[in-house]
Amino acid sequence: MPPTDVVWKSELSDAAVSAGTPMLQVRDLRAGYGDKEIVHGVSFDIPRGQFVCVIGANGCGKSTLLRNLLGLVEPFGGTVRIEGKSIDEMDERERARHFAYIPQAHTPPFPFKVSDVVILGRTPYLTGIVASASEHDQVVAYQAMCRLSIKHLADEVYSELSGGQQQLVLIARALAQQPDLLVMDEPTASLDFGNQQLVLSCVHGLTRSGMSVLMVTHDPGHALSCADRVIMMEAGRVIGDGTPEQVITTENLRRIYGTESYVVDVALADGEMARVCVPMIRTDGRGAAECGGQAGSRIGPASADGAGRAGTYDQGSSPARQPGQGEESSQSDESDERPRGDSSPSAGSDERGLPRGLSEGEDR
Repeated sequence: MPPTDVVWKSELSDAAVSAGTPMLQVRDLRAGYGDKEIVHGVSFDIPRGQFVCVIGANGCGKSTLLRNLLGLVEPFGGTVRIEGKSIDEMDERERARHFAYIPQAHTPPFPFKVSDVVILGRTPYLTGIVASASEHDQVVAYQAMCRLSIKHLADEVYSELSGGQQQLVLIARALAQQPDLLVMDEPTASLDFGNQQLVLSCVHGLTRSGMSVLMVTHDPGHALSCADRVIMMEAGRVIGDGTPEQVITTENLRRIYGTESYVVDVALADGEMARVCVPMIRTDGRGAAECGGQAGSRIGPASADGAGRAGTYDQGSSPARQPGQGEESSQSDESDERPRGDSSPSAGSDERGLPRGLSEGEDR
């Protein structure tokens, strides 16, 4: 297939640009299932070329929000517009030209070749009851594979690829749709550490061409490393919207997850600074017995010699976060309560309880 250049969507229409219209507009969105409202009055804009991460605890309404943005369910109220047009005025084919969706995992019913999976992204542009991909469609699919450096996999069987490679194929399929917004629901949930970095790096690169990305993630570290902006949700409402440094703070993570963790700045080998999230794993009496450890131990990050730092703390209790309200919450109140203990400094920590050698990031 000839490597003909493809013009990807990278600019708004002249009318939209002159009016200063954001690529995606969400206004007072209320949504749920049956008579239960899960998302309560959510509003935000996404400009073209921005990488936005949505974070929050299970049951806070993240997936319900995505389903409503994609037009998969009818909202209770509010509006969703893309390039100034309401999605209610679009049929499925038109919506598929604006939105592309990447699920957590995908298992095809047949052993498709990679090239066949990617060409499916051209479906919204096919016409007629019986239609086949045109030469232009094939070129678009080929270029999508080239952009993600997977053209060498074109003739491989999709189901026989690694998890990371499969996700890249799904991203290539989405790219072949030539969408305005790439929507991703925990796309790295089942991937190993290396494949997580591979997928996130490739997706981040797409924003340079003007494509916008909206990604739900449970890993604050992913948002810190690749997002331009973070939307934090709790109980169906937006409680934070800003840069990763503004939204992902020690206090906010404790609030939404109910666990002890620190957002800290670390010095890298090249002298650069990076902001990371450091979870502090504590074990109660039952958990310690199951793991063969001692009650009251706190496990911190690895020290310079590779050994994990461990200290002790006084066991206690503090109010656990309330379980999120929504369709994603299948746990009882009892199972969602998590003892947190006091936060007295340990032997491997400084006077603020932070692991030595790390400084807590400023809440900006």
